[in-house]
Amino acid sequence: MTKGLVLLTACLALVAGQGCAPGRLGKTFDELVTRELISSACENSVPFTFSVSGENGKRVYQADFEVGAEEPGIFYYCKVTVAAAGVLPERGEYEMAKREWKRSRAKEKQMRTEADLQELGLSDVGFEQSMFPDIGKRAMGWFALGPGGGAGGILFTTSDGRFDVDVEGSNKLKEGIEHPGLDYEELARRLSDLYDKS
Repeated sequence: MTKGLVLLTACLALVAGQGCAPGRLGKTFDELVTRELISSACENSVPFTFSVSGENGKRVYQADFEVGAEEPGIFYYCKVTVAAAGVLPERGEYEMAKREWKRSRAKEKQMRTEADLQELGLSDVGFEQSMFPDIGKRAMGWFALGPGGGAGGILFTTSDGRFDVDVEGSNKLKEGIEHPGLDYEELARRLSDLYDKS
């Protein structure tokens, strides 16, 4: 009886985690998310520290770029968070976000001309692709802007549906500070491609 219960528990754990054991998470992505991968998605060569940590079923890879170290509050980082599928963006959240985005786009079109939308960078040409890029099984872009800085990223599920990956960049800079020019969408795309080939 105990042997059957242990086997059933193990099977349920595999189904819940889609076959993702915590050791597999680190083993797979530790070989993919590297200093070299992050550097390859940067426009400029700026030194950075690189760290890897894991907690609560997530693996976090972080690059802290050396920008304006003498200036308090100035920063630029890239973080890649990996977890079992369903932990970061639940499928329902993704589908709801896409429906809401399409609804808000329809309202925006009613209020503005296509020329206005193009001038604001909100034209349908390419905008939907940047918000819901063709990366992995499903992907969703996000961004936020504020005084002197911003953040953005791509949240995607691997094409085999086993892992969620959040690639984000965030910064607060002053004019004239050299920064890496991280292309987080390109980083997400490269990571997805590497995962598919591994």
